[in-house]
This record gives sequence, C-alpha cells and structure tokens, in this order.
Amino acid sequence: EEIIEDQLNQALRLVREVQYPFVLMRADDLIANGRLLSHEEARKFSMLHIFDTVRAATEFLRPEDDDDNETHGAFAVFFSHQWTAYQAPDPTKRQFSTICEALKFLGKSTQREMSTIYCWVDYFSIPQANEHIQRLAINSLPIYASLLHAFVIVTPEVQHLDTKSMCNRHTYQQRGWCRAEQLCHCVRRGTGNMYLAGGSGLCRL
Repeated sequence: EEIIEDQLNQALRLVREVQYPFVLMRADDLIANGRLLSHEEARKFSMLHIFDTVRAATEFLRPEDDDDNETHGAFAVFFSHQWTAYQAPDPTKRQFSTICEALKFLGKSTQREMSTIYCWVDYFSIPQANEHIQRLAINSLPIYASLLHAFVIVTPEVQHLDTKSMCNRHTYQQRGWCRAEQLCHCVRRGTGNMYLAGGSGLCRL
C-alpha cells in the first residue's frame, strides 16, 4: 500500500502530462479478438490507437455533449479489473465476456456503433514485455483514468488460477490501484458514467 501511495503521489505531480502514450483499442476490434490481447500482440496487428500527449488525447476525445460528437464521435471507456492469474489477466475469458456485454450495453444506451467506442484495458493499453516502459505507463494511470467518458469496474466472480481464491467486487476494492483509478476518474468526471459490471448486467455506481 505504501509503494502504491508513493507511485500515485508521484503520478499526480505529473498530472499535466503522460509519461507514456495514451493507448486505446476500438470496441469492435476488442470484441472480434475473442479474448484480451497483450499490448505487444495488439500492436503487431495494428489495433492500437496511440496518443503521445494529453492534448492529443483530449482533442480526440471531445466532450461527449459536443454537438458534432453526440452520436458519431469517439466515446471512450476505461475498464478497471483485477488479474485472475499471475501470468495472464483473464485465463477463463470471464472478464472478457463481461467487458463485451458492457460495451454492447453502452453502445445501445449512447446510440453509438462499436466502431465509435474506444477502450482502455491495462493488458493492451500498457506494455507487458518491457518493465521499464511499463512503469512509465503505470505512473500515468491517474491521467488515463480521468480522461475517458466512462469508467467500468469489471468484477465477475472468478477463481484465481494460482491462489484458488475467489476474485470479485470485494477483492477488487481491496486493491490500492483499483481504488486510485476510481478516485481519479471521479474527481474529474464525477460518478455519472461510472458502472459496475459483475457478470449479470451493468449498473451505475
């Protein structure tokens, strides 16, 4: 917890700019993949949309109430979850299915096509192979979480592959970074577009 707090404080001091580019994937690509791809896999298949600065990301993610962006512009969702194995985020694909369900719900409720919704998920939005640049991206998490239009907590009941303990909403809330992501989104965006996806639909927090 102390290490996470130090990292969060350090990141907040740099809140005006990201240390690592802001990386998104289009919702239709995410769904078509059939599973969560790693950053490196998704980059290989040219599925990542990369923004080097906060300004570039902000210009792309215009306010959702912008007249020109009401139904056809970019709409972005931050998915927050806990890994259910040490070496892979979602070996059962239960979280992937929950993310897909959430995207379809948001698409319907906002009257947007999947091709106009963009997603942030740690596994493909943060480098996995190089721990040094991974750290830069982790330091930028508060900015990532605060920029997007919607925030979805993904917590279906899943047994952790290695520890055999159950992962759910309660274990998610015990994780410092998960709470920090929620706080950073809430401070800038409020709670109006914060949701809980527990595997049986999507509900507002």
